[in-house]
Amino acid sequence: MDAVAGAATQALGLPVVPSSQRDVTLGWTAVAVHPLQPSETDWLRMVRGASFGIGAPGARATAETAAIQTAAMERLFVAGEGTPGLLGVPPGAVYEGERFPLPDDRLSGARRLLKQTSGVVGAAKAGQPIGSDAISRRLRGVRDILLPLIEAFAGPAEAGGTAPFQEERRQLRGLDQDMAAAQSWDAVEAIMAGLARIIDGLDDAAQAAAGVHLSYTAEAACRLRLAIRFKVASDGPLPADRLADADRALTHLLNGGYPQLAVWLRNRMRALAQRAAETDPSGNSRFIVLEDGRAGTRGWVARVLVNPALPALAWFALFQRLHNVLVMALFSLKLELYGLLHRLAGAAPADSPAADDTGGGASGGGSREAADHGRNGCAAVLVDVTIPRHGTLAAQQQWRRFTGDLRLEDGLPRPGTAYRITSALRSVDALCRSAPPPRNAAPALIARLHGLLANEDQATADGIAAIRARIREGVAPLSLKAIDGLGDIAVQRLFVVILEQLCQGYGLATDKALATAFDGWFATKLPGYADLAFLPKTVSAAIKAAKDKGAWSDGDAAIASAVGFGLWVSAAMESHLEKRAAFLRNGFEDSGALLNHLTSLPSLAAALNGPGIQPVIQGPWAAALQLEQGLPGQEHAAAAAPVAILLQDGEPRRPPDDILSAAASQIEDWLATHRSNFTLTRDGGQLAIVWHDEADLGPFRYAPVGATLTVTGAAPGAPPPSLIRELPVAALSETIRSVRESLAQTDDGAVRGRLAATLNALTALGLRTGAPEGADPSVTALRQGRCRHLMLSSAELAQGSAAEYPRSYHPDDAFRITLNDNPVDAAQRLGPSPTGAEAQRTLDLLVVNQGSGGRSADGQPLLSPGTWTADALAASVVAPLMASGWTARTVVLDFPFSVQMLEVFAPLCTGEGRIVMTLGDSLEPIMDRGMWDTIRPALGQGDAEAVRDAIDRQVAAMTAAAVGRLHLDDILTASNAAIHEHLASHPDGRDAVSVLRCLKPIGDVLQDPNTPLDRIDEVLRALRGTPLPREDFAAEDQALLDDFPGSAKDMTADSLERFRDALRRRVETVLSDPGFRIGLDPAWLAARPLYGSELDSLWALIGNRWANILALDPGLSRGAGYFAVYEATTGEIRLVNLTG
Repeated sequence: MDAVAGAATQALGLPVVPSSQRDVTLGWTAVAVHPLQPSETDWLRMVRGASFGIGAPGARATAETAAIQTAAMERLFVAGEGTPGLLGVPPGAVYEGERFPLPDDRLSGARRLLKQTSGVVGAAKAGQPIGSDAISRRLRGVRDILLPLIEAFAGPAEAGGTAPFQEERRQLRGLDQDMAAAQSWDAVEAIMAGLARIIDGLDDAAQAAAGVHLSYTAEAACRLRLAIRFKVASDGPLPADRLADADRALTHLLNGGYPQLAVWLRNRMRALAQRAAETDPSGNSRFIVLEDGRAGTRGWVARVLVNPALPALAWFALFQRLHNVLVMALFSLKLELYGLLHRLAGAAPADSPAADDTGGGASGGGSREAADHGRNGCAAVLVDVTIPRHGTLAAQQQWRRFTGDLRLEDGLPRPGTAYRITSALRSVDALCRSAPPPRNAAPALIARLHGLLANEDQATADGIAAIRARIREGVAPLSLKAIDGLGDIAVQRLFVVILEQLCQGYGLATDKALATAFDGWFATKLPGYADLAFLPKTVSAAIKAAKDKGAWSDGDAAIASAVGFGLWVSAAMESHLEKRAAFLRNGFEDSGALLNHLTSLPSLAAALNGPGIQPVIQGPWAAALQLEQGLPGQEHAAAAAPVAILLQDGEPRRPPDDILSAAASQIEDWLATHRSNFTLTRDGGQLAIVWHDEADLGPFRYAPVGATLTVTGAAPGAPPPSLIRELPVAALSETIRSVRESLAQTDDGAVRGRLAATLNALTALGLRTGAPEGADPSVTALRQGRCRHLMLSSAELAQGSAAEYPRSYHPDDAFRITLNDNPVDAAQRLGPSPTGAEAQRTLDLLVVNQGSGGRSADGQPLLSPGTWTADALAASVVAPLMASGWTARTVVLDFPFSVQMLEVFAPLCTGEGRIVMTLGDSLEPIMDRGMWDTIRPALGQGDAEAVRDAIDRQVAAMTAAAVGRLHLDDILTASNAAIHEHLASHPDGRDAVSVLRCLKPIGDVLQDPNTPLDRIDEVLRALRGTPLPREDFAAEDQALLDDFPGSAKDMTADSLERFRDALRRRVETVLSDPGFRIGLDPAWLAARPLYGSELDSLWALIGNRWANILALDPGLSRGAGYFAVYEATTGEIRLVNLTG
């Protein structure tokens, strides 16, 4: 890379040099697969917004601000830097049939096998022949692991030149001959040393060419990149813009300066797109190539989208598969890149970056962080892939924009014409609305937009036709006619795009009066668009500078005027909305209780003679009301749209017309009685409350719609409405979702800015109340009486590696409420809904899993995060639940010394209820992940007795395990004589002790398939020997020992395999025999491997139960009590013994 660095140095005037490469992952724990990931996204966005500009002025500002952001994020999430890996795949595990999915896995496997071979050689020197199959088989295994790496490092043959590692390839392919020719142990060890050198060389090469960088810290998307790191040799830190210039120059030099690399990457990107499509045959994802590496300054830029409409469980599963496909592809590209660069043999790039490539032009350099490349670091990016995250606005927006607007070009899926034009317009619009707009970017962006619009190909014509078709017929006929009368085809096309965005953003298709007024006004103003255009001063100055340089055309000028006219129209529309908002609010105040009447319709249910109708305010008015109540004293945009009222019908088969007719009759009576200034009209499937006279709402004059009423079915499980100013308002989570969907559908810059401000304010409100949108569905379920169980947990135990709720996301029954450090907020969430008290309901199970928060000054236990005293729990948890009508059949206080909280939670018990409590300081939970999965069917069926019995068995097993752990080390290390003496006094403990003393050492020594035979024989001889009599082993264990040959020299591969089968049968018997109080299904066990990395391998299953098995020995001392149960029927407390 010296040649690229030299060319960049010459172009930039900066001393650019190659840097060390590394693979790195940056992010927060569980960022992609955790059920609270949308909350993390919201939290991160708000943290960054709140901390903007906090750092002290000067060079340390960025570092100080980053430290503040990290501290805020670490309140709920854990930041870290690590090694890139596959999601959901432990290191070294097989993935989709691939034993070594990543290069590090392959290198580690080769090292591990070579180390085992070294041990076998050391043991074999005593008598085995040099050509022993045990040795040659392992060495061939090392070769078979390494050869695919050698082939990957070879790079594309079409690049010419010489592939690397030619000698190493010859050495590996000649391994069999080398082994056959080896006549001494020194020769064998020399072969092994050569293999070790090959492994080291491949490891060095893997870190030499480039690095795979995975970043999960951005609030909108995950980012996966393949880049080559460089640095600027400077004593002091360089400004970020200069480093961004270096990024662009290096990326352009590498991608554009080597034709062989460009062809190779194009082919690999085509293959990657095909692989992504094969991974998702359902069509719920998109792989889009946004930029060609050779054509720009950002490398190959791609985006992967997952359908945001998928349920969370399905979304995360598909995301995981696609993410892992991308990670494996980037590592493969990295290895091939090494070979390609080796074949190029230091050739200089054929291109040098043009001046505008390094000056922050239209293409930009993408987002960069100092942590990406270190101090004064920069990089040449080859591949840059982003995946918008679940629950984000970006995912919704981009899925909408790319649906139906993709084209296949040279085998690569690329954005369609409509997307490219609207994106170019959005870039210009965003630049003009920024404060202050950059000086030098506007002319390039406008010229690029002009070039797209002026294309004479059919694809451009079809794209504009598709955009025009989105304008509903009859909404703006005069405007379209005026546009068609313009002489410049590019300007015509731009105004079609602008008009479509205005129609959509301001809801003209659903507001006929406004649409009519707007249409006439727009058509009148359009011919003089150049005179009315408004552009910021800095943009106008930049255009003048470009014109003076001869880099500006008349066509560009016409497009700039059209853009300026669009900005002027948007400003006029926003001014109109402000006037209309004030007018409508005054109108409602003058009309007294009109809104209250519209949202109550007191006799509507009686008139319909059926289930009730629940009117709910939604949309912009819901957002305004939520913000007025939640963030009083702050300025928020007024609701300019009509009040949208949904009449939620509880009877699914009732015709909507019946409801509208009944509502219309009542509304007309009320308007007549109160002599209101509003009148009622019927407009298709809705009722409209319209101002009876036209009003002057500059620049328009018309009769505005004040409110609309629409019928919809009541959504099962939807959150109940909030009661604000005695009006039923859509819940905060529903309001956030509605605003986000509106923003995702909007392209007009002014509307987007207003909606984004509203969304941020609503999100801040949600985070402030401790209930981010989408993060707390349990509150709704609790208020609606849909909970059969409930888990109250601290933030530390609710998420991340310490979480005890099941990892998988079950939105239908994940009834968990996180208790933060605000008891008042907890009381509001656990208390009755705003509409009043609830009926009596009973939970089958209530679990309090807060973790320890230390002790108070008077020695009383505190629950995490330290504010939860007994009084706080009584006032903010127990009392609100009781006020909501809740009791519980079983309460599990799953935190240290929880028996001291008995009096607090006892009032929640039903007549036959009970409380399970801990007596010690153990942090091991009763309700761990496995336990939740065990009782899930019973919870789903409402089988409270089955839940109770399962908890009894769990507590008994934990008591047994505690007893077993108390004696486990003593039994394992005791002498044979001591064991014999113990069993003579307690013969009923023989089976338990026998399993531990016999199976554990045998299974441990056989677990490694490369364990020398003499080591196995040594273990078995010790077990068969004296002074421990055979009768101290169970008969089944005696038979197992007898199955092994008398000595190692009689052992063959077949006999060893038969012995492993015998061990397997004994392990299956122990795990399935009810006498050992495990009782797993024999058929299920038969399908499990004996060993392996899986958590449900037979050896892992029995390994987790050694203490439980040992506890079956009645001769062991029981120790202190560990758990207690309070029975509400008798008021008694009993200690739990081994039988529960």
